[in-house]
Amino acid sequence: MRKVHFVLSALILAAVVLQFYLAGVGVFSMPEDELFGLHTATGRFVLPVLLLLNIAASALARGRTLRYALGLVGLLALQTVIFVIAIVTTGSNPFEDVVITTAGTVILSFHVLNGLVILGVTVLLVRKTYPLAFPRRAAAESETPESVQAAAP
Repeated sequence: MRKVHFVLSALILAAVVLQFYLAGVGVFSMPEDELFGLHTATGRFVLPVLLLLNIAASALARGRTLRYALGLVGLLALQTVIFVIAIVTTGSNPFEDVVITTAGTVILSFHVLNGLVILGVTVLLVRKTYPLAFPRRAAAESETPESVQAAAP
């Protein structure tokens, strides 16, 4: 199960990096192409499914990574909460043809910062799951020439 947990964590990392790419595709395309929908669909469907599967794998793997898996779900939920706060407080709704106020832009920009936090936590999760999934390989990789030389008589 630990290998499954690692693979799911790596898939989440790939999906998060893909999210940044798809956001760029959406921002730098013509609005009528509606390419930003790819970013939205991945964030609403692909990531939640991967995260929920990862929670189950983390619980079964018993590697003390459950807090990272649960934290990612909370951070993903925060992505939506940021939009709700912007819409409720400023009326700025990027999903509709309304004028986005300066205050709305400031609030909505936290979506990107939270995305960076999601990326960071996902990298930590992958780094924590690798040695659990491949303990011998991780131990061999941690032996640097300096540590081997220092251990020699």
